[in-house]
Amino acid sequence: MNVLVVHEVSYAKKVVYEYQEFAERLAARGHRVTVLDFDETGDAAYRERSMSRTGAAAVTVRNTPYVDVPLVKYVSGRLNYRRLLRAAIAEGRVDVAFVYSVFINGSATVRICRRRGIPVVYRVLDAYHKLRQNPWTELPLYWGERFIYRHADVVCLTNEKMRAYVEGVAGIPLGERCAVLEHGVDTELFRPAARDEELAAAYGIEPADRVALFVGSLYPFAGLDEVLRRMGTLLEACPAAKV
Repeated sequence: MNVLVVHEVSYAKKVVYEYQEFAERLAARGHRVTVLDFDETGDAAYRERSMSRTGAAAVTVRNTPYVDVPLVKYVSGRLNYRRLLRAAIAEGRVDVAFVYSVFINGSATVRICRRRGIPVVYRVLDAYHKLRQNPWTELPLYWGERFIYRHADVVCLTNEKMRAYVEGVAGIPLGERCAVLEHGVDTELFRPAARDEELAAAYGIEPADRVALFVGSLYPFAGLDEVLRRMGTLLEACPAAKV
C-alpha cells in the first residue's frame, strides 16, 4: 500500500515519537511510505530524501518549501503543500493519508483527498488549538480541527477520554468513525532491568521510594503543575512518593 504521512513539523529534527515510529514500522512491513512535512526552522527549500529515524526502515521525506518571512511562511507553506500533495497523488503514492496536523497541511489533505476518494486517518495526539494561547492562532486551529473531525474518514484517538474533547470540538457525535489506538510500548527498550544504584543515588531515590515519572512537553494542560501543587497531600498519603 502507498501510505502518505503528513505533519507540520520536521521529520528529521523532531524528537522521535510515534510520528516516525508509525511511518517506519509501516515501511518495514512492505508499504511504500511518503512523508510530507513542514520545517519552519529550516532553509525553506524543497528537499526530497530517503531517511530512517528509528532504524526500522527508510521512508521518503519531502519538505514543503515556503517564503521565509514571518507569517508569510505559513501562507506560502499552505499553498505549496497543496502542489506537493497533488503531485504525490498523481505519482500514485497515496492510497491512504495518515495526518497529524491542522493548519499548514491537515485541513488541505482532508479536502483534497476527499475529492479524490482517498481515505484519511487523522491521529489526535493533543488538544491542538489549546497549544496556542494567542487567539489569532487559536481560533484558526479550532476551526481547522472542527472541519477535520467532521470530515476525516477515521479519527484515531490515543485514549477513550479524548473522545469527549473531539466530539465537543466537532459539535456532532462521531460514532464508529472514532477509533482508539493507544500508544504502544517498545519492549526492546522498555523492560524490567536491574536497579542502577548509581543513578538512583544521583537523584536521591531510596529503595523504598515510590517514583512517578513525567515524560512530555510542559504545556499548560499537561497537569504537571497540579501534581506538584498537591505534593503535600500526596506525601501525607504516601510519604515515600517522589516525582
